[in-house]
Amino acid sequence: MKEKLKANVQYNDWIGDSAADFFNGGQFFISENFNIPEEYFPIGISFYFEDKDFKCVYVIACKKSKYGASMDEIMKHSNIKAKRFDVDMSFEAFLHMVKRLQITLKNNNLKNTEIEYNTD
Repeated sequence: MKEKLKANVQYNDWIGDSAADFFNGGQFFISENFNIPEEYFPIGISFYFEDKDFKCVYVIACKKSKYGASMDEIMKHSNIKAKRFDVDMSFEAFLHMVKRLQITLKNNNLKNTEIEYNTD
């Protein structure tokens, strides 16, 4: 089955986006800690929480022989067919991996509405 790398939960009451900075760039941590085969390059990761527990963590990686062995090479492609690798991870391991994380959500009823706000 093919899926797109996009967040989705049961009801999608709130939707949004996120950004993260990883210690050591992310790719190194993922490759070293999740046993991703050497012929694959990690390009995405998904975390699913439910009732304060990780329920699903997976890494998305593309084949180096097809897309390249560096992010500079991979970025030249506008469409990437990747593979999902399910991994085991605790919340504590997640905290050791992520240096900064921001998750921004808005009510799903406003999904097509651009929101601006004042900070003063």
